[in-house]
Amino acid sequence: MTSTNAWTPRIVGDASEHPDDLATGTSADGIETVQLLDAEGGAVRHPTYSPLLSADQVRDAYRTMFLARRIDVEGTNLQRQGQLALWAPAKGQEAAQIGAMTALRPTDMVYPSYRELAMGMHRGLDPVAILQIMRGISHATWDVDALRFGLFAFVVGAQSLQATGYAMGVTLDGADEVVLVCLGDGATSEGHVSEALNFAAVFNAPVIFLVQNNQYAISVPNSAQFRGAPAARAAGFGMPGIRVDGNDVISVYG
Repeated sequence: MTSTNAWTPRIVGDASEHPDDLATGTSADGIETVQLLDAEGGAVRHPTYSPLLSADQVRDAYRTMFLARRIDVEGTNLQRQGQLALWAPAKGQEAAQIGAMTALRPTDMVYPSYRELAMGMHRGLDPVAILQIMRGISHATWDVDALRFGLFAFVVGAQSLQATGYAMGVTLDGADEVVLVCLGDGATSEGHVSEALNFAAVFNAPVIFLVQNNQYAISVPNSAQFRGAPAARAAGFGMPGIRVDGNDVISVYG
């Protein structure tokens, strides 16, 4: 076995050859990227998946995505002005977040990272509550049990263990509940995320790991983090995995 520590910069976007950056079709790693909408909003036929959102659901999803984008831009501006200690931009992740939330029931529990502005808004969270945390004037500003929406996790990937433990409790209680945990591609490099995946699989916990791959984590590209796509790791833990176009709200929902 040979290895190399050489790091080579790579292009992010349409010209990238990294398998996890391809928007459509089956990439070099053999994993399909499910897409039901093209870049222009036109329908894409798929042999397995089909659009399930109603016209009203699509309008509601778009409204929340639009508002979240506006607030996200304002949050970024406030952070650059020194008004916020931190702001984790979520630009481009709105469809992934709203598509996933639309598929859940109000009683299902969500464990966010620190970018899930749109998800929180979908659950009725006032964005001001998030701004208060980012400004450092409050540690917790919303009722987790009432919203079924956890507090933001600033320790990268820590929420994956919390969500898995909660889901194991759901199984022990015999409750009808699904748990959604959100993380980014960077978090998949953390050891405790692998531990969470393993526990979830071994104990058959009702938890969904939503990896929002924005292709660059915080400071490094996918190519400097992993050789195989996050979706490919699921099989190694004995659980199903699927890759969808994160800018396609209908594919994420389906």
